Amino acid sequence: GSCTMKYNPKINDEMASLPGFASIHPLQPAHTVEGCLEVMTLAQQFLAEITGMDGVTLQPAAGAHGEFTGMMLIKAYHESRGDDKRKKIIVPDSAHGTNPASATMAGFEVVNIPSAGDGCVD
Repeated sequence: GSCTMKYNPKINDEMASLPGFASIHPLQPAHTVEGCLEVMTLAQQFLAEITGMDGVTLQPAAGAHGEFTGMMLIKAYHESRGDDKRKKIIVPDSAHGTNPASATMAGFEVVNIPSAGDGCVD
């Protein structure tokens, strides 16, 4: 889950601490961060190519933000197909609190389902 520690290779820390990345501020003028923007654009292109998707986004800044982004993408997909009947999201009662919150914020009705003692659902 998004709340657990993940393995980050040392090279990631080294790259993130380079002055061109570490000293960037979100409100800087775009022309002062062109190198970083290029790296982000290439990363998006590589991820799309590897996964076979038409596009990807690097914008969600945290797990809950990613959940909400996913919910909004699901909603937009169904709306683009003229499907206005899919308004419910099934969430197990053992889910992290951000899961039903993200679904609710995206405009879905949350349907809670019970989980067993081992956290699994039937």
